[in-house]
Amino acid sequence: MFCVAWCNKDQFMMPRPPPIFDDLNEAVKEYLLKPERLSIHQWERSQNHWHRIPDIDSLFQINEDGLSLDTTLDVVRDPVTGQIVGIEEIAISVEDDEDSLSMSRAPLPPSLATRGTITQNPFLPAGHAGDIEEESSKDNEKKVDNQELVDINLEEVIDTNAHLVGLWQDDDEEPKEKAPQPTQAKQLDEEEDENFLESTIIKPPVELPEIPVLNITSSTVRMGVTSTEWAETIDVSQPVPEAIYTSPIKALSNQKYNDFNKMFGEVGLLTGDLVINATASCLVMTTEILRSMLYCGSDVTRDLEFVIFDERGYVWEEVLILLPAHVTIVMLSATVPNTLQFADWVGRTKRRKVYVVSTAKRPVPLCHYLYTGSGGKSKHERFLVVDQEGNFQLRGYNEAVAAKKARENDYKKNFGPKGGKQFANPKAEQTMCDHNAENLMSVDLTTAKEKGHIRSFFTRCLQRLKEPDRRLPQVKILFATETFAMGVNMPARTVIFDDISKFDGLQSRSLMPAEYIQMAGRAGRRGLDDTGTVIILCKEGVPDQVTLKGMMLGIPQKLSSQFRLTYAMILSLLRVATVSVEGMMQRSFREVYQICQADNYKKQLQIAEKEFSEKCGEPLATHLTPLAKFYDTAVAYIDVLNEIMPFLLGQSKVAKEMVSGRILVISAGPYINQLAIYLNGTGTEESTMEHTILCIAPKNITAVTKTQLKLDIGLIISDWDRRQIPRFKDARPGSSCASAVQELARLSHAARTAAARLETVNLTQALNITSGELLQLLDRMNRLRAEIESQKKSTDIANFKSQFAIVYERKQAEHKRDKYKRLLSFESLALYPDYQRRLMVLRELNYIDEHDNVILKGRVACCMGTNELIISELVFRNVFTDKNPAEIAALLSCFVFQAKTYVEQVLTDKLAEGVKTIAVIEDELSKIEGKYGVSQLEGQHEGLNFGLVRVVYEWALEKPFAEIMDLTDVQEGIIVRCIQQLHELLVDVKDAAVAIGDPQLQAKMMEASTAIKRDIVFAASLYTTQKDITVS
Repeated sequence: MFCVAWCNKDQFMMPRPPPIFDDLNEAVKEYLLKPERLSIHQWERSQNHWHRIPDIDSLFQINEDGLSLDTTLDVVRDPVTGQIVGIEEIAISVEDDEDSLSMSRAPLPPSLATRGTITQNPFLPAGHAGDIEEESSKDNEKKVDNQELVDINLEEVIDTNAHLVGLWQDDDEEPKEKAPQPTQAKQLDEEEDENFLESTIIKPPVELPEIPVLNITSSTVRMGVTSTEWAETIDVSQPVPEAIYTSPIKALSNQKYNDFNKMFGEVGLLTGDLVINATASCLVMTTEILRSMLYCGSDVTRDLEFVIFDERGYVWEEVLILLPAHVTIVMLSATVPNTLQFADWVGRTKRRKVYVVSTAKRPVPLCHYLYTGSGGKSKHERFLVVDQEGNFQLRGYNEAVAAKKARENDYKKNFGPKGGKQFANPKAEQTMCDHNAENLMSVDLTTAKEKGHIRSFFTRCLQRLKEPDRRLPQVKILFATETFAMGVNMPARTVIFDDISKFDGLQSRSLMPAEYIQMAGRAGRRGLDDTGTVIILCKEGVPDQVTLKGMMLGIPQKLSSQFRLTYAMILSLLRVATVSVEGMMQRSFREVYQICQADNYKKQLQIAEKEFSEKCGEPLATHLTPLAKFYDTAVAYIDVLNEIMPFLLGQSKVAKEMVSGRILVISAGPYINQLAIYLNGTGTEESTMEHTILCIAPKNITAVTKTQLKLDIGLIISDWDRRQIPRFKDARPGSSCASAVQELARLSHAARTAAARLETVNLTQALNITSGELLQLLDRMNRLRAEIESQKKSTDIANFKSQFAIVYERKQAEHKRDKYKRLLSFESLALYPDYQRRLMVLRELNYIDEHDNVILKGRVACCMGTNELIISELVFRNVFTDKNPAEIAALLSCFVFQAKTYVEQVLTDKLAEGVKTIAVIEDELSKIEGKYGVSQLEGQHEGLNFGLVRVVYEWALEKPFAEIMDLTDVQEGIIVRCIQQLHELLVDVKDAAVAIGDPQLQAKMMEASTAIKRDIVFAASLYTTQKDITVS
C-alpha cells in the first residue's frame, strides 16, 4: 500500500548539523586592542558648529584675573549606555599638558604613538624625579614647621588597636618570629650604603641563600639556586608584555626579529626603512631608534616593562639615562671586564638595585691553533697554542715557529726571497675577502645533498628580484670582514683568521683582546660541538709570543664612556625644562668617578666652609685690601698662562726655537721664575747638590729666551745617563755638565742684579688669529699682565711676607671652599666647556635665542639624525627649491657616503652648482665652529664626500643597478648601504619640511624617497620575509 501525506512546511523541518561558532580569540583581541571601533565613539552624531564674529582687538586684551587655563573639548557620555550625547569645554590639567613629563598626560594620535613626534616632550627619566622631590620636600618641611605640633601617645594607640593585628594577613601565610637585632641591622644598613652592589654580586661556586631568582615572566619562585644556574633562569618561554630588544646594528636587529618571531610569534621590527607589526608586545630595533622614540615621547614607553641591550652601541648611555623609572633593564655582553663599575653607575643613575649575573667559562670551550701549512704534505700542519682550559702551550708555539722557519728556508733555496704582493691601481686592488674567495673557487666543500639545498635556496632568493637584477653576479660563498664577524650572531664550528692585524684609521695594529674574543667566540655551536676551533693562518710568519698571549689571554679593554654632545641632543633637551643638558652630562658614565665621590665632596665642603668661617669670619683689614687684589690678579694670570702656553709652544715657529741649549724661564715646584737649560724632549728627573734635572710640562715654561748656550749636550746627557746606573750614582758630574751649571749660574746672577737683560721670544707674534676663544685668552693675558705691573707698588711695604701670609691663608681657605663647590657643580663636568662652546655656535646661527630657548631652526635641526646644522641650513637657505627630486637625493648622498673613489664624475650644471653651494655652507659652519673652539662638524671627520653624486642621480632616474655600477669603482655593498642610509635622511628632511610648513619640499622628499627605494637595493631581508617564494 502506498500512502502520500501532506504537511505544513512550518510543522516539519529537515535535521541540521550542530552550530559551529567562530573562534572568539580574534574577536576579543579586536575588541580590546582597537577600542576606537566601538559604537560609543561615534562622535559624528554629536558634532556642533558655533558661528562667531572675529574680534581682532580681543587678542590685545588681558583678563584682569590673570591668564586663564588652557581649555579643550571633551565628549559627554550617557552614564548608563556610554553613548556620546554632547560636547563640553573643559580646562586642561597640568598633567595632561603636552609639555608635561608625566605618564598621565594625554596620549598621542595612533599614527604617532609608536615613533612619537619632535613636538612632544620625553617622559621623566628615572633618577631625575629625586631632584624634584628634594625641592618639594623642602617646601613641605617649611609647611610642617609652621603647623602646630600635636602630642600622640603611641602606647595608647597600640593598646586601642591591638585587635587589628593580622587583619590583612593572608590565610596561607604563617607568621615568622624574629628576634630583634637593632645593632646588627644598623650595621648592615651602613655597609649597604657604602657599596649597595655587594649584596647582589654573584660569586660562583658558593650556593646562594634562600632568595628568589630573577625571573621575568614566570610567577613561580625557585629557591636555593646555585650561582651557576642564574644565567639560565631568565624565563623566555613566552613573550613578556611590552619588551624592547635593542641591537647596535640593523643586520643584527633583522636576525633577532627572525629568531624571536619563530619562538614567540607576536614580535615587531622597527628600523630606519622598515616597520613590521609596530603594535606587537615585543619590539626589536636598533639603539638609535629607541633613543629617537624616547626623545619624541613615544607612547610605547607608557606600558614598556623590559628593555634588553644586546652588546653596547654608540648611544647606549643616552638611552639608559632617558629610560623611565618603571622600566626594567637587562644588559647582555661578553666583553665587559669592569662589570661592577658599570653596574654601580647604572644603579646610582637609575636609583635601583642591579644584579650582576656572570659566567666564568664558555658553554663550548675554544681551542686555538696556528696554521703554518701551504698545501701538499704540509696541509695538516696546525699547532695547538691555547687549549680548552685556557692554558698557553709553549711547545705547540715553538713547533709552529720551527715549521714555518724550515718552510721559508726551503722556499728560498728553490725560488729565492719572497716578494710582497703588489697591486697596480686602486681599481684592481681587491679586499682580502675577495682575494680569498677567488682562491677557493675550485675547492669543493659540499656534498651533493648540500649542493641541492644551496641551489634551491639561491633560486628562491633570486625569484624575489627583478629580471635585470637576477643577472648580477651573485654571492656563492661568504668571507666575513671584522664588522660582520662582530655583529651578526652566526655560530660555526671553526673560525679562521686570515690576519690578526687591522688598520684602525690611524695605524696598523694587532687585534685587541675584546676584538679577538668577539670574533673567535663565533666558533663552537652549543649542543653540536664539544669544542670550538679557532685557527690563525701564519702566511707571512708566526706572530711573536707576547702578541699572541696578550690577544688570546689578555684582559679586554675596560668599558669606557662614548658619551658625546651633539647639536641635536642639546636642542632636544633645551626644549624640556626638567631634563637639562647638564643633568644628562652629570649622569653619563664619563662622570662615574664624580658620581661616586659626590658624598665625599659634600663632607669636604662642610669642612672647608667651617675653616673658611674661622679664618675669614672677620672682614679683611683695609691696608691688606691691595694685597688681596694683587693675589687675585696674579692667580688669574697664572691660570690663563697655564691654559694658553701649551698651544703657544706647539706652533711650528716656536717649536724651532726649542733646541738643545736654549735658556728657558720656568716655574715648577719650588723653582719659581728660575733659569733652566733645555736638554731634550724626553728623560727622567735627577737632583744633586749642584743642579737639578726636571721633567716639566709646557705650562711650566714661563718664557723662552733668545739666548742659547754652545754646549755639548750629547756629553751632558751621556754623563747623566751614566749616573743613572746604581754603581755610578754618587759620581761627580763631568766637565761638560759642570761648565753648563756654571754658565747657568752666571746668567742667573746677571739677571737678578740687572747687569744683563735676557731677551725673550714673542710667542704670540707668529699667531694668525683674528677671532675666537684663543684670541680672547690672549687679550685677557695681556690685560692681566698690565694690571700686575700697575699693582706691584702695593707689594712694596714693610713686613711684606708676614702681611701677605695673612692674605694667603684667607685666600687658600676661600679657594678650598670654592674648589669643592665647583666639584659639586656642573662646571666640573668634562664636557661642560664643549657644551658652552656649542651653545655659542647655536646662538650665532639663530637656533636658540639669548635665553637658550629653541626657536624654529632649532626645532628643524632636532628632526635630523646626523649633520643637523648643515642640513638645516640647506633647508632654510632654499638650496633645494629649484632642484628636482633626483637632484636632491644625489646632493644629499654626500652626507652618507664615506668610502674612497678614484673615478672622476661628470655632473650636470645643477648638480655642480649644488655641490659648490653645499661646500660653501660647510666652510662657513667650520669657520664659526673654529671661532668658538668646536673642533669639527658633528660626524664629519674628513669633510663631505661627493664621490657618489652621479651614481645616486642615475639610480633615482630608475636606471638598472648593473648600469650604475659602470659609473664608479665603489663596491656594490657600499653603494647599497649608502642608498639605504640616504632613504632615512630623506625621511628626516621630509619631517623638517613638515615642521616649517613647506608642502612643496615635503612632496619632493617623498618623491625622492620613493624613487630610490626600489629593486635590489631595498630587496626584503631573508630575516624579515614572512613566507617563502615558491619556484615556478
